[in-house]
Order: sequence, then C-alpha cells, then structure tokens
Amino acid sequence: YAFDAGFKELGTCRLKDKDKTHYGITVCGLCHVTIDYFKLAYKIDLTHLDGKFNRTNGQCDKSIVKDITNSLKKFLNKTLNSWEYPQTVKIIAASNTKTDLKEMLKEKSHFDSETFVGGSKLILKRYQITVDSIMKDDHYDQARKTFGEL
Repeated sequence: YAFDAGFKELGTCRLKDKDKTHYGITVCGLCHVTIDYFKLAYKIDLTHLDGKFNRTNGQCDKSIVKDITNSLKKFLNKTLNSWEYPQTVKIIAASNTKTDLKEMLKEKSHFDSETFVGGSKLILKRYQITVDSIMKDDHYDQARKTFGEL
C-alpha cells in the first residue's frame, strides 16, 4: 500500500486531492516543470501557483492543470486552446502509468537490483525516440506517448 501506480485514475484521467499514485505524481511533476519553464523562458510571474505543490511528496492540488491553463491564457495574452495542455498532461501521465504496468517486473525500467546502466540506456533510447518523433517526423502524439514511457 506504500505506492499505488494509479490504474484507477488512468480510467478517469482525473487527479485526486492529495494524490499519491504514480499517475498523480507524474501529473504534478509535469505541472511543476511547466510552471518553471514559463517563469524562466517567458518571465511570467506564476508564483501564485507555487503553494499548490508539496515538493516533499510530489503531490499537488487537484485543480493545478486548470489553474495553469487559466494563468497561461491570462499572461500570454493569446488565445490558448483550453483543452490542449490538459490533454497533453493526460497523454503523458497515462502513458507513464501504462508503462509502469507493462514493465512492472523489468529491472531496468525501475533501476531495480542496481541496473543503473540498463536503466540509463532505456531512458536515453526513449528520449531519442521522443526527440526524433518531433524533429524528423513532426509526430507530436507519438512524442507525448514516448515521453510518458520515458
């Protein structure tokens, strides 16, 4: 009971409050990186969202995806497709959770038994597939799925 992959959440693709599942932690991580990126790259003040994260355990407020979308609409002064960011987060987090299920017993997928070399190679391989999906094939859906597997 210490760690739940979040297979129930996978069916609804919804984040629960104080979600400790693999799915929830992945969503929160993606949101945290999104906020950091827009703070650095665009100098957007998103500090009002910092309190929605518990950095110690990877949890975040269940409304964080919606809050980020609304904040970006406001600060970018552009028309932002209100479903595109949430959909991207769902695809990446769902792919991550599915991979956890499919590769549950593969040591290199979890760095079990000190398989650091095998795990690192797997990460690099999936990273390259993700980049190639975008740069060579212009295939963003595949890139999102592979990034989630990564």
